[in-house]
Order: sequence, then C-alpha cells, then structure tokens
Amino acid sequence: MGIFGRGAASGLYVSEFEQFLNRLKTDHPEMDRNQMIGRALLWDKLPRLPDSGDVAGKEGALRQPSYVYYSDND
Repeated sequence: MGIFGRGAASGLYVSEFEQFLNRLKTDHPEMDRNQMIGRALLWDKLPRLPDSGDVAGKEGALRQPSYVYYSDND
C-alpha cells in the first residue's frame, strides 16, 4: 500500500461522496472519456496570436492612440 492509498481496500475512511463517485464511474465507464472530449473541445487549444495569419486572432485588436493620456474630448 502506498502512502496515499485510497478506498475500502486500504482500510481508510471513504466519504459518502467518494462512494457515490466511485459507484457512478463503475456504472458509467464512458463518463471519463466524455469529460476528456469536452475538455479538449473547450480548453485544450493553442493561444491565438495577433501576428499569426489567423483572422480570428486579429478580430479583437483595437488601435491604441499614440499618447494615451490625451483625450479627443478636450
């Protein structure tokens, strides 16, 4: 048994929530795969750089005035 052994086999306390998650993962083994697919869809992306030839990287760029402390409202 390792230092961080978990579960009923290690003899340590297992909370009701952890029991629920273990039972849920046993009943629905495809859930882990679906979570990884969802994460890849939303989060695992390379950042878009403004100087790349990508149109989506440039759509949020704003032109900054030459001296930001002057305003055109004077």
